[in-house]
Formats: sequence, C-alpha cells, structure tokens
Amino acid sequence: MTKSSRQEIKLNEEKYEIDAEFSINTEGNHAIPQLEPDSESEASSTDELHELEHDKSDEAAWEDESDEERPILGNTVPSVFRVKNKRALEEDEESDGDDVIFSKKILRKTTSQFLPIEPRLRIHNCCSANRERLARGRVTSCEFNPKVQMLMIGSYDTSLSFFKVDKKDCSFLRDRMFEAFPISDAKFTRDGEKVALTSMRSGTFRLYDVNSSRESRASQFQLKSDKNLYLSKIAMSPLGDTCALATSCGTVYLANIKGMERISTLICPGYIVDICFNSSGDNLYVTCSSGEVVIYDFRNSSQGAVFHRWTDFGNTTLSTAISRDKLHVACGTDSGHVNLYSTIDILKSSQPKPLTSLANLTTPVDLTLFHPRSEILAYASSKTDASLRMYHMQGQFTFQNVTQKLVGMRKPTSLGFSPNGKFLCVGQTNGIATLFSISHYEKY
Repeated sequence: MTKSSRQEIKLNEEKYEIDAEFSINTEGNHAIPQLEPDSESEASSTDELHELEHDKSDEAAWEDESDEERPILGNTVPSVFRVKNKRALEEDEESDGDDVIFSKKILRKTTSQFLPIEPRLRIHNCCSANRERLARGRVTSCEFNPKVQMLMIGSYDTSLSFFKVDKKDCSFLRDRMFEAFPISDAKFTRDGEKVALTSMRSGTFRLYDVNSSRESRASQFQLKSDKNLYLSKIAMSPLGDTCALATSCGTVYLANIKGMERISTLICPGYIVDICFNSSGDNLYVTCSSGEVVIYDFRNSSQGAVFHRWTDFGNTTLSTAISRDKLHVACGTDSGHVNLYSTIDILKSSQPKPLTSLANLTTPVDLTLFHPRSEILAYASSKTDASLRMYHMQGQFTFQNVTQKLVGMRKPTSLGFSPNGKFLCVGQTNGIATLFSISHYEKY
C-alpha cells in the first residue's frame, strides 16, 4: 500500500479490516482478498482496484526503512519475503560448506578417469632408472614387465639389466651379459617370465628366463643364401606364444616362443623398418622404408595372410605405432613429420589421408609409441638431443611443458610405457635411461 492510503489493521475474531478499499477474510489459515464496494461509487472503486492490482502487483504489503535504503535489482527477492533467522542461516551456511567439500570429492573422482584437456602435462623427471648399472652403449630397449613392477633395459653393449620400479626411484636387481650378441631389440613374453632378444649380428633369437637366469638359443632361421641377414626387430603377439622377427631385407619370421621353432616366413617388398601387432593380436603391421605398410591377418590362419596394403602419405616411413583401442595408427617419417591416421580410413583405401600431420621435429622420427590408455602419443628422433614430444590425442595438441623436463637428455633411442601408463622410460645414446612419472595416472 502507498502512504496516501494509510491502513489500519485490527484483529477482531480472526478478521482483518482495512478501512479503505479492501477487507481480508480469513478462512482457515489462508487469506482471501475480496472487494468491498462502496455504496456511493461502485464503478469508481472497481476501476481503482484494477489499476491498483496492475500497478502494485509486485509490491509488499508494507515497507521497511531497509527497503528504502537497499535497491532491488532484476529478479531479486524483496526483503519482506526473506527469512531473518540467524540460526537457520548459520546452519544453512555450514551445510553448504559440507556440500561443497563433498562435491569436490565427487568431481575429483570423476575427472581422474580421463586425461584432462590441458596444454600442460603433469610429468616429472624421477631419476636415471639405470644409474646403479649404466650401459656402455646406446640403450636399444626399455621394457616394463607386464606382471610385476620391473624395468628391463637392453643395450648394444650386450648387457640386459633389470630394475625394481618404486614410486619415484629404481633399484638394481640383476644383469646379464650376452657374449658377441649386441642387443638390437628385447621384449618380455606375455606372462613376463621370459625375455626374447634379437641381435644385429645374429640370424636367430634368444630367450632369457627371468626366474632361473637361464639362456636358451633358437636354431638358425635364415637360409644359406641369407647369411648376411640379421634380426633387427621383434614383436610379441598379445595372444598365444607367437612372435614376429624382422630381418634387414624384407623377411619376417613367425616363431613359437615355447618351442623356439619357425612357423612361417612372410616376404615384404623392401627394407623393413618396423613391425607391430595390434592389441588383439589379429593383425601384424609390417612397415617398409618405401612407406608401404602390409597388414597380415591371423584370424583364420596362424601363418598369416596378406589382408591389406596401404602407403604412408608422401614420405619415407621409419616407425609405426598402433593405439591400444585400435582406432589410430601413427607413422614417423624422415622429414620429421608424424602422420596420424584413422584405422577405418586405412582399411578403406590404399592411399589414405592422415587426420593430422605433426611437425614439431625437423629430424627423422624413428620412435613412435602410444600410451596404454590411447590418450597420448609419444614420439622422438634419435638424431637430435632432447627430441621427445608428447601429443594429446583427444585435445589434438602437443604438450607445451614436456621439453622443459628434458634438460640434459641426449638423443633418444628407445621408448617404453608401463602397463597402466604411470611411468615412461626413455633410453638414450649415452647409455642412460631416464624415468618419468605422469601424475594423472595412479597405477603402475
């Protein structure tokens, strides 16, 4: 009500009377406004009532001094409707604080499942993993045991070393020297109990038993006409006991790990630079230096059959990696570019176009590796010091701060992620293997 029409409210047998235009009758606990027309000017009162309802529909029944001093903006609730109960307000504030803390915990658990889309990766340089037993030659293999927290480091100086991996440190366990057998590649078997090794001076492979420290040698795989061939790469199948052994000149041997016998021979067009199985073990990708990639299928035959051929876009290919979710394939090239493909596009065409081409390096990229969660692509060049780069797959950008963690790093020669992606090991030409920890991932 305005001040011009002053009202007097009196309590009389549960009835409120307003001396001007209105009377408010109470029926139960609800107030029902009713018009009480004047006998002299009924029409005038009715018009005034409609005008009053139109103009004053949002006003309170009375006004306080605080209302005059405090302007009401937008849809702010007028002070007359505010509950001024100090105790209730304090309890409500306390409950709001608890809700905020509880909601933070929920958000923290929810967002920790996936790598956040941020330009900076929470990665830390832990230590030199093999500082207690440095290699005298370049590190050719960094492999984490799939079953226990153990890191294996193979070197061209014929040494194979094992280290226990802790949260921020590595402790030396044992080593083994293989006479006249400079290690070119080394991989754990699927059960983590043995290591398969190849050498650039041998046409066969060896098995090293981690538990008994015994060494086994396979028979010669190469033919008499292939005496100058050597085994440069090895790939372990995720299924069964099969491994693929790549030679220097277009031949891939399939071998059985238990029997150490050759299963079949695959002939490829050109010099083989890389081989890798997909995560299901159905397909083997064999990459040639010409850029041609041959996919062999093992679903219907243990000996493998040519399933598809495709060519990397416009470069000499040096390395290939397949994501664990089998959605992407990365190819490192001699120009320093890394071409990233969709697996679906590859299977549809013999000359697929890459989704993107990463141009952060200017020297040949001969190391590519996907994170076990398929969220990160790591790649490097063995021709340049501190050339490690890491690419966020979902965010589609290269992490800005990774290069800041590479102070003092020499030329990378091997990469390895732990089974759940907590750790990354980078072997170098000076015989040092640097261990990194990614804070986002909790499990080894």
